[in-house]
Amino acid sequence: MRQKILIGGTIILLAGIWLLWFVGGKALDKKMASALPEKIAQIDTDQDGLADWEEVLWQTDKNNPDTDGDGTSDGEEITASRDPKKAGPDDTITNPADRVNALTRNAIADKDTPLISDPSVQTSSVDLYRLDNVKIASDETKATITKYRDEFRQALRTYMEKMALNSADEVELLVNFVEKNDVKSLSELNASKNNHQELLNTLIRMEVPKSAAIIHLAILNSLKQAMMIISQMTQVTTEPLLAMKNSLLLHQQRGDWYTEMIPLNNYFLTQGINMNP
Repeated sequence: MRQKILIGGTIILLAGIWLLWFVGGKALDKKMASALPEKIAQIDTDQDGLADWEEVLWQTDKNNPDTDGDGTSDGEEITASRDPKKAGPDDTITNPADRVNALTRNAIADKDTPLISDPSVQTSSVDLYRLDNVKIASDETKATITKYRDEFRQALRTYMEKMALNSADEVELLVNFVEKNDVKSLSELNASKNNHQELLNTLIRMEVPKSAAIIHLAILNSLKQAMMIISQMTQVTTEPLLAMKNSLLLHQQRGDWYTEMIPLNNYFLTQGINMNP
């Protein structure tokens, strides 16, 4: 049935069906999304007792359990308030900032909720498109507007057909990779990022009637923000905190860009363009 909708539906129906699937169906599991921070916080690639996010803070090697090569693992050194980047025995932490980090880390070591919030890790800002980035068509004839409608609808249809190939929503894919080390899930997450980028590239190349330029620009920028969120989620192996923070933003942002298509639907209606020729 989904394929029939993808093939024959209107733009707003396509967006609405997909959005309902995300919000109400198997894709969005709020418990899973809320559990993701803890799962990511527990990743310890080199099994040295120092989580990957902590390795970033301490500037140690997450692929080497003994960064300074002194025979004591990085985690054991932090627990003993020793510097994991300086070979012992004279490696007691003396830097005040590092000392505070070590005391804080050790104070929460036995608690169920790990420290995962690093204020220095921020989601990347997005350079938004401007109106002069929109390719304006040379005229405003009904034929031009109809051509724009057809091209936009085809681009959206291609995007959603590819989305339907994913076994799960992006947040669930991220959880599967973190929890089960499911490489296929990470591959699908990257495919979703590429799919969003391809749709964005198609829309930015599209000739847009001047009367629809502002609407098109809003769709471009909202889609670009969603694409960047997914892109940062794919960096889970190198930037786990960044991936976690972005996973909490994804569904709201995707909902925003679907909502941006409502004015486009209304625009076509005011132009007397049937969405289902």
